[in-house]
This record gives sequence, C-alpha cells and structure tokens, in this order.
Amino acid sequence: MEKTLNSLNPMQSYLTPSEDYTRETSTFTFDFEKVATEIRKLRPELFYKVQSIVEKVYQGRGPGHHMMEKDTLRLESNKLAINTINALYEEEGINEQWIIDNLDEFTRCLMGTGCINASTSTKYSVHYFLYTKSLKNLGTERHKEYLYRAANLTDLGAFGMTELGHGSNVQSVETTAHYDHDTRSFILNSPTDTSIKFWLGNLAKTCSMLVTFAQLFLNGECKGVHVFLVPVRDKETHESFEGCLIGDCGDKLGLQGVDNGWIKFADYRIHKDMLLNKFCDINEEGEYVSAIPKDNKRFAYHMAALSGGRVLAASNGADISLISTITALRFAACRRQFSREKGKEETHILDYPLHQSRIMPLFAKSFTEMVSIQGIWDDYSKMSDQLLDPSNKAGEYFHLVSSALKAVVTWNSYETWKESRLSCGGFGFSFLNHFSELGNTADVNQTWEGENFVLIQQSCKILLKNFANMIRGKKTMKTCEFLTPDSPDDYIFEGSFLNLKDLFKLYTHHANKCVHESIAKIQADSMKEAEERLSRTEIWEKHLFYTFIPMVKIYLSRYTMEAYLHFLKKFKNSPKSKEVMTKVGLLGYLSEIIKFEGIFRESISKEQIDEIKEHCITLCKQLRPEIIGLTLAVPLSDKVFGSIGKSSMKPYYEFMKSVKETPGCFDKPKEWKYLYKSKI
Repeated sequence: MEKTLNSLNPMQSYLTPSEDYTRETSTFTFDFEKVATEIRKLRPELFYKVQSIVEKVYQGRGPGHHMMEKDTLRLESNKLAINTINALYEEEGINEQWIIDNLDEFTRCLMGTGCINASTSTKYSVHYFLYTKSLKNLGTERHKEYLYRAANLTDLGAFGMTELGHGSNVQSVETTAHYDHDTRSFILNSPTDTSIKFWLGNLAKTCSMLVTFAQLFLNGECKGVHVFLVPVRDKETHESFEGCLIGDCGDKLGLQGVDNGWIKFADYRIHKDMLLNKFCDINEEGEYVSAIPKDNKRFAYHMAALSGGRVLAASNGADISLISTITALRFAACRRQFSREKGKEETHILDYPLHQSRIMPLFAKSFTEMVSIQGIWDDYSKMSDQLLDPSNKAGEYFHLVSSALKAVVTWNSYETWKESRLSCGGFGFSFLNHFSELGNTADVNQTWEGENFVLIQQSCKILLKNFANMIRGKKTMKTCEFLTPDSPDDYIFEGSFLNLKDLFKLYTHHANKCVHESIAKIQADSMKEAEERLSRTEIWEKHLFYTFIPMVKIYLSRYTMEAYLHFLKKFKNSPKSKEVMTKVGLLGYLSEIIKFEGIFRESISKEQIDEIKEHCITLCKQLRPEIIGLTLAVPLSDKVFGSIGKSSMKPYYEFMKSVKETPGCFDKPKEWKYLYKSKI
C-alpha cells in the first residue's frame, strides 16, 4: 500500500507548486497591505471572527463529505450552528441583548459560515433573520420573552410564509386563522392541499417554534394576511403538537443539511396573544383594532419589517462568484497545457489571452458587485428603523436597490459559477473542489427571498414611479436624480473608454434613456385605437422581458459603478493601487457594454465596440501580473476554495491528497467476482 501511495504523489518534475506561488506573488505592483485592508473594511470585523471560529470548530468539507447521509449533514449543520454561537459567547462576550440590539449586523456576520457550510448559514438566516426578526419588528412587549429565548437559542424557530400553492404572492396565502372570542384563541387551519406550509427551513426536524402567515378572520370577515407565533413541538419530547402535522420535504439538489419541512394545521388553537401585534390587534372586547386602516398598506408594513433578506442572498451570490473565479484563476496560474514554442516548457493556461478573456472579466464584475453590496449593507444598518415605515422614502430606496441587486447579482453568480467550473475541466466536476456545492447554492439563490423575475418587477415599478413623480414636480429618490423630464438627446460617446468617470456618464445616459423608452412604449400602447388598446396590466406584461428588465439591469450597473468610484477614493494616496483597482473596474464595466451591446449601440459605433474589445484584451494582459495577488487580497477562508483553489497554489498536491483520503479510494468492490461472469 505504501508503494502505491508514493507512486501517486504529484508529478514534481513537471510542476513545482511552490514555484507558482513564488512567481505569482512577485509580479504584482500594487500595495498589497493597502488593498487587502480596504477590502477587509467592507465587512464588519465580526464577520472575519466568525470565519476564524468556523475554521477551528468545523472539520467538515473534507474528502467524503459529499457521501454523507442527509441526517448526518443535518446534524453537522446544527452542531456547527450551536458551536459557533457558543464560541462567540465565550470569546467575544456576545449575549442575547447584544444580538437583539444588533440583529441585522449579527446575521450579516454569521454569513461568514455561508461558503464554508451553506446549510449552516441558511439555518442561521431562517432562525435569526426571519424568525427572530419577526418577533423583534412585528411583536410587542408581550412577545419579549420569546424574543430573548430566540436570541439565546432556547427556542429554535422556523418561518412559515411559503405554501405549496403560493410563494411570491404572499397576500394570497390560504392558511386561515379564525378568532374565537369565547376562548380568546385563534384556530389555525390548512383548508386545502395547496395551503400546506412548505419548504420551511428548520421545520422538519429542528424547530420548536414557528412564525406563520395566515388570513385572519373575525366574525366571518377576512382582515387580510397577519403573522402569528406558533408553538409546534413539545420541547420535552420533541414531538409535534396535535393539530400540527409536520413532515419532511425530502431530498433537494443541494443544502441537504437544511431540514426543509411542511406543516398542515387542523383546528390548531393558539392564544390571542400569539398574534404579532405591532400594527394591529384584537382587543379585549373582541374587536379588530389597527392604526393602519387599509389592508394593503398594513400588509406593506408587515413586509417592510422583514426586509434585508434580499441583500443576504445578493451578498452570498457575489461571494460565490468571487470564490468561483478565484478558484479558476489560481488553478489556471498553475495549470500548464501545450507549448507556444516547440521543445519549450508548456504554457500556463492563464497566460493564454483566450483564458484571460474567459475568466478575468467575470472576476472584475464580481468584485465590483461585492463592493456595492457591502455598501448597501451599511446603508441598511443606518436606516433600519426607517425601513419599518414603507411610506418612508428610505424604504422605497432600499426596496428598489435590494430587489435589483438580488435578482441581477444572483443571475450573474450562476453564470459566473458555471463558466468558472467549466474552465477547470474535470477538476471542476469533482466534488473535492466544491464547485458542485457552490453551484447548488447559486441555483437556489435565484428563487428564494423572492423569485428573480418577480422581484425585479418591483424595481421596475419604483423606477417608473420616480419618473412619474419627477414629471409631476414631486421629489424623487436620490438614486433616481439622474432622470430628466425630457427625453435625452442623441448621444455620441466621445470620452475615453479607459476613464471610469466617462463610462459613468455613458451608463447614466443609457439608464435615463431606457426609462424614457419604457415610458414611450407604455404611452404608445395606451393611445392605440380602442379595438387595439391594451389594459395597463397587459401593457406591463407585454414589455417586461425585453424593455423593463433590461432597464433595471442598466440602472443597477450605473448604481454599482457609482459605489465603485466611491471605493476608489480610498486609494488616493496609493497611486499604483488605485491604477490597478481602476483597471479592475474598467474591465468589469467595459465587458458589460459588450454584453449589452444592443442597448449601447445608439451612442457607440461598431468601430467603438471593436475598440472596447481591444481594451478588454489589453486590460486582461495588464492585469495578468496583478490578478493572483488580487485573489489573495480577498479575505475569505481557505476552506471555501476546495483543493485546487487554496492560497498555497499547490493544486495537484492538494487534489491528490484529498483523493487518497476519500473513503473507499483503494477498496475493491464487494461484488468484484461478478465482473468475471460474462457468458460470451
């Protein structure tokens, strides 16, 4: 056996991994410490503390991890969740009061587990960002005890919004809560199969408590969707209560460590005080009371109180893009294939312009997205109280940007992950390199926290609403102040494609132009003859895919570019670092113009498009000596990269080490004799 192991050592005669690291870290020209520090500052220090704790307490993600049974993966994610919280308490002194006071920041930092164990970060977000946050923002003093029990994990919670028949359309959920004044209780029922609460993380095997959305009925009259706190399991036995039929949703493409469950209510009673009553209540006389008379507006208040999940999903999407491209770049810097000159050493595939153009623009775009997302997290922390009021402009701003970010970034993330995986050939297909787990998360990111095509419509509506406000002389959001009342004149780009501020003007023009074109199409369809005229809903549906959604994508590119220009100011005293980081931004946004060539064609000629392509090729070449240094400046744990993407840049050694440690690597099959039973 020892002889076999020795014969499988990486082929040092053809590649010495340590030489790759030495070479790649000796070529970059930027101030590494400055760049790494500014990137690190984009997130709270607690995020990195969580990462370091997970590195110490978590032994998973090793060879054979993908072979674990579902129940084992669930136990593993639960243990990691509890052990990390315990370590934060012991090492940082974090207690339940601090968690409650800093709930959004705490959840953001717990996402430091996300790309190491996506199941654990999902369980955290369900418990803290959905369940606990519901208690904090929708509950009152009478729910305070439950809030503290949630913060210190005495109670483990789930979030009951989605039903078998309803996902995005929350106002139409079918679960009912009829108020019985004689017993001072609500009676919960799932009257149809489609009303069964489904896909609820933590429900199948973990939680004891649930917040659930249901239609409140009082004296036979429906008062609309409300939120209730529901005990679902006896904590002494962990059995579900009578009237709560709980089951497992079964295997999924990924996140097997999350116990998604379903629940069917049958005349299940909860006390009237279990209504989360910040915005409405049933008084002692059995009357419905609310300071917000309209059902739709009251529903908006409930939903505004739970905002933020979209940014979590977008942040995770950007991280997946970065991890995927960093893995692909580091591997390509070590991987040699073919030789440019006969008899010479094979060429590193990252030195081929084709490979550079394939991956480097994706890394650049992912980096700019990460910068803007962390910026909106900071905005979110500052305006969290204002977000509780959906009539506040801050809430509308956050809704516009977060909805667009979540949709566009997670779409980009899936495509970036796929191209990065493919660029690694068979290595990318191996479970040992974690692309499979990243891909499954990139996949589901597009549908949870709002299905992307539904979510982005909300950004469309807010953009068009702000244009209408401007026309009427009303105030618009700051992020929409680039809009003009008159349709922008024809615009021929005469600036420099290598100047980000000139590009920002170009993106601003086209973001404005796209809004005007959308309005023009709405007006044109509205003014048709009666027999051809469409309803407002039909007009909206007609133009969504080809007009309104591209409008939001260009708006978002402008938004992220503005955030990136602000980020570059941090390097004013480090000119070489600013030059390199500027080139990263240029590569990302010039490649976007090529992607949206049709939109930009009005102001950019075919010759200029060809010029942009030449610039992208040149920027890739100029960034080639810098690129691995930049990947090392991104402060993510080595545990997220799999064997071929680690910072040591020893892909063959790490990969073969993992292969040999995989259970069953050297075992012969149990039924090997059957292999010799052919009768031919």
